[in-house]
Amino acid sequence: MPNLAWGYTRFDGEYNELDEVQNNIFWMPMRGGSAGGGFSTVDDLLRFGNALLDHRLLSPASTELLLTGKVRMGEHVQYGYGFMDRMVENQRAVGHGGGAPGICSLMNIYLDLGYTTIVLTNSDEDCMAADEIIRAALLP
Repeated sequence: MPNLAWGYTRFDGEYNELDEVQNNIFWMPMRGGSAGGGFSTVDDLLRFGNALLDHRLLSPASTELLLTGKVRMGEHVQYGYGFMDRMVENQRAVGHGGGAPGICSLMNIYLDLGYTTIVLTNSDEDCMAADEIIRAALLP
């Protein structure tokens, strides 16, 4: 696949931390499985988020049902139908993240602000640090 990035991890096959970074080729999840394995780009995820919010995928009522949290997971955090629904600095954000050794992704849609943030990395947890930097700039 052209322009496919390899992931890099600091963990071995039993999740023991290593002293050096290694390629994650042996960790790759089944493509399209429930635990990931999908391939996407920031542009594709942004188009998906915009189509969802513009009601090109679902009716307004179904979109709200999809994005509204159903199960409390912590203070100001609920899980809905595939989306986290949470309050971040008094702003409602919906989205989801995921990862595996050498892969980290995160998409947040700040509904009241009209911003969507997407971070995709080919490392273990760097998307979380990048998201914190973006959030600090977006929600001072």
